[in-house]
Parts: sequence; C-alpha cells; structure tokens
Amino acid sequence: MNIHRSKKCIFLIGFVVYAVSSTFGDPAYAWSTYRHIYNDSSQAITFRADTYKGNVYFLGCPNGQVKNGPCTLPPHSSIETQFTEDWGAIGGTMWIWAVEAPSQARRLSYGSQGKRFEGICSDFCKYCTQNVKCRVNDPADLDIKIFNTEGNKP
Repeated sequence: MNIHRSKKCIFLIGFVVYAVSSTFGDPAYAWSTYRHIYNDSSQAITFRADTYKGNVYFLGCPNGQVKNGPCTLPPHSSIETQFTEDWGAIGGTMWIWAVEAPSQARRLSYGSQGKRFEGICSDFCKYCTQNVKCRVNDPADLDIKIFNTEGNKP
C-alpha cells in the first residue's frame, strides 16, 4: 500500500519539475508581452535590442534574425514583437536606424519604469531622402510606429 503512495508522490514531483523547467528554461514558455512594430515609411528600418532583463523576439522578421535582432523591416510592413520577462520584469535598449543612414541610430530605453518605452523618438533620420519619424507606445505600450512626414527633404 505504500507503493501506491510512492508512485503518486514521484509522479507529482516529476510534474512539478517539468512545469518549472518549461516555464523558466525555454523562452517560448516564459512570461511575455506581445506588441507590434509598424513601418509605414518609405524606408527600410532596422531594429536591435540590447537587453538586461528578458529578451525581445522579432516574430516574422523578413531577414530571419529573431532573438534581439537585428531585424530589418521593409517599407510599409509590420511585425509582432515578444518581450520575454525575467522574474516579472523587462529591460533594455531598442536601437532603431534607417538602412539608408545607419550612423544615425536612435536609442530607446524600456522597462525601468514599467512595460513601456521611455523618452521620445521623433525625427531620427536627418539625412534620409524622406522625413522619417517615429512614435513609441502608440497605439499601445511597447509599440513602435515609423512614418514619413509630408514631403521630401531638400
């Protein structure tokens, strides 16, 4: 009769070990937040994340770079991002640059004050052929929108 109890106990311990290792050991099972990047501009834009808490997965990235990038989005396209958490928190820096002007990368911090980007990202491509701007946390926290303003630059 103690054999049945031992089997139940071993099964329960095995199940708990499996659940914990699946949750903490594999990023696919980690707690995460899904957001989006919208490139509504006429420029190819590259994104890369330097993380200190969790990771950023660029899901559906055209150039195949998924974990923390770089990921280059062609003009007029969008992808989904997955911010995985490390003990309930995210944190890092998102780098954004136009392929046409890689030396003008913009840096956006995220995570130190909750699950959102901090600061602003306005006119970040001074030497691009189009006026390229971006907005963060729009339409939701951790979303990024890249867009052209009216007219070409001189």
